[in-house]
Amino acid sequence: MTNSAHISYWEREHWLTYDLVIVGAGITGFSVAAEYLERFPSKKVAVLERGVLPTGASTKNAGFACFGSPTEILSDIESIGEAAAFQLIKKRYSGLQLLFKRFSPEASGVENLGGYELLSKSTSLTQHQLDYLNNLLEPITGQKTFQFENNKIKDFGFNDSFVEQLIFNPLEAQIDSGLLLKSMYQYIISKGAVVFTGAEVKQIDHEASSVKVLAYSLGKQIEFTAKQAVICTNAFAQQFIPAVDITPGRGQILVTEQITVLPFKGTFHYDEGFYYFRNVGNRILLGGGRNLDFSGEKTTEIELSTTIQDALVNLLQTVIFPKADLKIEQRWAGIMAFGQEKSPIVSRVSENVFCAVRGGGMGVALASNTAIEAVDLLTES
Repeated sequence: MTNSAHISYWEREHWLTYDLVIVGAGITGFSVAAEYLERFPSKKVAVLERGVLPTGASTKNAGFACFGSPTEILSDIESIGEAAAFQLIKKRYSGLQLLFKRFSPEASGVENLGGYELLSKSTSLTQHQLDYLNNLLEPITGQKTFQFENNKIKDFGFNDSFVEQLIFNPLEAQIDSGLLLKSMYQYIISKGAVVFTGAEVKQIDHEASSVKVLAYSLGKQIEFTAKQAVICTNAFAQQFIPAVDITPGRGQILVTEQITVLPFKGTFHYDEGFYYFRNVGNRILLGGGRNLDFSGEKTTEIELSTTIQDALVNLLQTVIFPKADLKIEQRWAGIMAFGQEKSPIVSRVSENVFCAVRGGGMGVALASNTAIEAVDLLTES
C-alpha cells in the first residue's frame, strides 16, 4: 500500500502516465510537443513547468524574429569559421520559416518591418564586407540580405554624431512573444497535450524501460511516469545534466511609456547584437548590455542590475531618442543559455531521457529545428 494521501486513484490512472514528458514550457518545450504530436497524434504528452509562467526567456525576450546582424555574423565567422557560421544561420533562418508556417501572423503577432544595425565610426563596415555577407547568405535567403540605408539615420531621430551607418535587413521581423507562446500552448492542447504549471521537477530517474519524473507542487511530491522524457529547461538544464556545456546569461529589458511621435519601426541591433531595441506600438523596448558584466550576468537569478539598467537608459537618451526625456514604464529580466558553441545541444542523456537546450539567445529562430532533431532522436530509440 502506497502512502500518497494526496494522490487519488483517478489521478493516478488518468493524469500521471504518459508516452512523453517534456520538462520546460517555453518555446522549445512547446515546439517539441507540437512536432511529436503532429507525427504521433495518438500519443500522450505532458509538459511540466515549475512556474505559473515560463521561467527562462520565452516570454521575457525582446520579441525578435532574427537570424543575425552583420557584425554578429562577421564575429561568428571569425570565431567559429565560415562553414559553421553558415550552417548556424541556415538553421536559424529555416527555423523561422517553420515557426511561421505553423503559427500565422494572427497567432504570433509577427510584423515584417525589417531589421537594422546601428554602426558607429569605430565599428563601420565597408561595401566589400556587406557584399561578402550577401554572397554568403544568398543560398539561404534567396536574395540580397543587407544594404546600407544611412539616409534613415536622421529620419529615425538617432544621434548622427554617434551613428555613422545604418544597415537594413528586409527579412527580419518582430513578434509578440506572449501571444506566440499562448498560441503554442493552445495548439498543443488542441493536439491532446496536458500542460502542468506550478510543477517544479526536482529529479528524473532513468530506468530501463521508463522514466520517473518527480515534481513538487504545494510542497507535495508527484511522480509522473513516461516512456521517454525531454529536458527543455535551457539555462536551468544543469540541474539535471551537470556536465552539460551551458552558461546562463541574463538579459535585461526596459520599455518606455507611450511616445507621441515615434519616428522608427522595426527591430534594431547594436554592438554585435549585445544591445537590441524595437518599437512596441509607440513605445521603445530596449534590452541587452550583459557584455558590460559578463561574470555578473552569468546567473539564473531573475533580478535587475543597476549598472546595466543605467547603461540602457544612457543609450536610450544619448543615441536612440536623444530629443526627449523618456519615462520608463516597465523593466524585467530573463535567462538565456550560452556555451562554448553557438548551436543548440540536442542529445541523449540516458536510455530514455533526452535534452534540447542552449538557445544561445536565438531560441525563437532555433526552436522549430531543435524540436525536429529531438523528435528524430526519440523515434530512433
